Amino acid sequence: MINLSTPYPWLDMDIVERNIERMAQGLRQENISYRPHIKTHKSVELARLQLSMGAKGITCAKISEAAVMAKAGIKDILVAYPLVGRDKMERLGKLMDIADVTVTADNEISAAQLNELGGKLGKKIKVLIEIGAQNQRGGIFEDDKLIEFAEKLTQLPWMDFKGIFTYVGLRPDLKGPGKLEAFAIEEAELFAHKKKVLEDNGYKVEIVSGGSSATSIYARHHGVITESRAGSCVFNDMNAVNLHMAELKDCALKIRATVVSTPKPGLATIDAGSKSLSSDTKPGQGFGYLDGFPEVELYKLNEEHGYLRFDEEKVKFTVGQQVDVIPNHACVIGNLHDDYFAFRNGEFEKVIHVDARGKNY
Repeated sequence: MINLSTPYPWLDMDIVERNIERMAQGLRQENISYRPHIKTHKSVELARLQLSMGAKGITCAKISEAAVMAKAGIKDILVAYPLVGRDKMERLGKLMDIADVTVTADNEISAAQLNELGGKLGKKIKVLIEIGAQNQRGGIFEDDKLIEFAEKLTQLPWMDFKGIFTYVGLRPDLKGPGKLEAFAIEEAELFAHKKKVLEDNGYKVEIVSGGSSATSIYARHHGVITESRAGSCVFNDMNAVNLHMAELKDCALKIRATVVSTPKPGLATIDAGSKSLSSDTKPGQGFGYLDGFPEVELYKLNEEHGYLRFDEEKVKFTVGQQVDVIPNHACVIGNLHDDYFAFRNGEFEKVIHVDARGKNY
């Protein structure tokens, strides 16, 4: 039996596999390809598991992350991030030597740099045009500017225009009954409109890449979308629970921590702080959900300490007691830890390495 020291992230592999299968099957039924975003786990082993369970390829946030996956033999990769600068082009060129890469663009500067790289490599670069969405993170919003950019992009000799891409993001008001489903329909309608705009002007749109975990649970509404990049659903977290897209029993990732102090009645301290947990907060819940203790608030984090607040008449903690925290945002956790500790049926199974930890460039 392995002797684990807290704090550490652990996975219930039965839940992980159930989450992957649920998403893959739901997309498969609607003829939508599954291209999970691996920034959630940043693990080669978990990416391979997703591929073995039906994913067609993977999505990466950054070139360094993609390079880790490509060197491990995972070849079909979408880099879903704006690439700008000589250093990015040099590194993208090296990535393209070992993987089948698609990139995104929403401006002429990036497109020109990508085209120059394609010329140097003697290889066309597959590109998706990023369209603007409600989160306003990037992309092209106006129809006329979309047509204008498509024209300029397709005139570049080393650009291979494949389709469109966006991430719609989420909003705080999506918790109410039916609101998330309506939001998924909005995403599908946005894509359908932009695809029609391009096709009406003579551009073939082969790929329509969208579908976050939140909207992909409503794949039956996706319609025009050809692939989903759903990522966080592999673990699920309190964001997913609060949006009613998952339940506590669907949360596969937890942080095991130890109570190290009970300084006053109604207060306790655990050994998991901001270096172990997400900094995302939720009103009344704080920095994560203490599994089995819904009335306890993880109200504050220092680097190595988590502060618990509770009604001492209802809850008692003792020094040395171990607890599990379900993070508010699972996608942050992998980048804070070297390994996940995988369990099955309550028994330790293996260590899963976070291969792309720190690969954020």
